[in-house]
Amino acid sequence: KHPNYKDSLFAVNEGKVIRNIKKRAGNLHIQIISGYFEDTLRGRTARHLGIQKARVVLIDCDLKSPAVLSLEFIAPALQQGTIVVMDDFYSYKGDETKGVAGAFSDFCIKNPHISWRRIYDYGYGGVAYVVSSKK
Repeated sequence: KHPNYKDSLFAVNEGKVIRNIKKRAGNLHIQIISGYFEDTLRGRTARHLGIQKARVVLIDCDLKSPAVLSLEFIAPALQQGTIVVMDDFYSYKGDETKGVAGAFSDFCIKNPHISWRRIYDYGYGGVAYVVSSKK
């Protein structure tokens, strides 16, 4: 139980989420990481959970701090061709220093060995990038 949130406010039925993904993904391996970003990702990387390579990553957290944790977590598993989909990219009136956009910008500066190519926009403010190279 996180002290700053009501349980029901952010609660989801994990079983239902997994069933919906599997219905669409078939036999592809998926992994759901449950919990609050700061409790489940801080100080850990994808490799801690046995994730060696990521094909598609969805980051949907609205705020900069959890987006930073998400990007740092998945960084070791990024490979050429990994698609990173980020929801709410244009929040904060388009301010590139805040929210998910700010986290991605900071991540790119800290990780110049990873090259990105923007591949599409979706919905009201989502974007997707593909790792074009990782040196």
